[in-house]
Amino acid sequence: QETYRLLCEVKKQAMIVPVTTRTVEQYDRIDFGVGTFSYALTCNGGVLLIDGHEDESWYQESLKMISDSRQELLRAVELLEQEKRRTFEVRFIRELFVFTKCEEPEAVVRELKSILDVSLVDVFNNGIKVYVVPKKLSKGKAVDRFRDYIGADCVIAAGDSEFDSSMLEAADCGIAAP
Repeated sequence: QETYRLLCEVKKQAMIVPVTTRTVEQYDRIDFGVGTFSYALTCNGGVLLIDGHEDESWYQESLKMISDSRQELLRAVELLEQEKRRTFEVRFIRELFVFTKCEEPEAVVRELKSILDVSLVDVFNNGIKVYVVPKKLSKGKAVDRFRDYIGADCVIAAGDSEFDSSMLEAADCGIAAP
C-alpha cells in the first residue's frame, strides 16, 4: 500500500517512464494500478511506447543502431539452438536481442563469451535466463536517447539488476535496490 501511495505521489510530480527488457506483450500485462504512463521503453529500450502505441521510427532507428551486431546475434541463436543445457526455446526478440533459459546458465554464458565477439554483444544471465544483447542496446543508451527525444533536464532512475546498471549510470541520479 505504501509503495502504491508513493508511486501515485511521484506520478503527480514527475514523468515516470518504465524502462524494461520485457517485450511489449509482457509489459502490457503489468498493471501498476496508477493508470497508464505516457511513455515506456520496452525490449531493453529498442521499442518506445507512446500512450501504449509503438513508435515505428524509434524501433527502426534501434535496428539501424545495432546493425553491426546482427551477425553475432544470429550466431548466438545458432549456438543456443544447439545448446544441450537449454530448457526453453530460443527467442530472437524483435531482432533486437536473444533470450532463452538454460541449466548451468553461468557456464553457458562463459562459453558464449569465449565464442562471440564481446566487443559487439553483452552475454549474461539473470537466474536461469541467458541473454545476448547488442552493446548499443542497453537501458543506459535508451535513457540517453529518450532524454534527447523529449529534452529532459534531469533523469532519476531506479533499478535492481545487472540490466539496470547502464541506466543508473546514464541518469543524473541512480537508485539501486538490493
